[in-house]
Amino acid sequence: LHPGRRAGLVGATGATAMIQFTVPGDPVAKGRPRATVTRGGHVRMYQADKTADAEAHVRACFQALGVPGYPEGTPIKLSIVFRLRKPKLVPAHKEIWPLGRPDVDNLFKLVADALNGWAWVDDKDIVVIQASKRWADGEPCTEITIESLP
Repeated sequence: LHPGRRAGLVGATGATAMIQFTVPGDPVAKGRPRATVTRGGHVRMYQADKTADAEAHVRACFQALGVPGYPEGTPIKLSIVFRLRKPKLVPAHKEIWPLGRPDVDNLFKLVADALNGWAWVDDKDIVVIQASKRWADGEPCTEITIESLP
């Protein structure tokens, strides 16, 4: 999907129902958890604001579709294309693929964590993953396709 195209549940009555949607904006990689020590000497773990905000944005885009998530026990294929902002000057060896940071696995992890409990009950039901980084032709975005498998 590209920004501005209608997204939603495709083939909802069949065994291979599919949800497609686009998250506008620069893709954000999952940040490392942070820790702080409280006055009582306890360690408290938290996410950086950038990670929490990005997860909330992905979740809001899914919720805006108004479609239910898949029930527990549904095998799921999650495909994601991260369309990154292309720099004005790109070295020849990076012309086709956006090599370097952010890492595709950290980009994927943020989306998977954001949709856990919303698009599916538990991420243990994800049985196939597919993710790629590409240069954006226009504005950067994240294209997400979620399919139930037979």
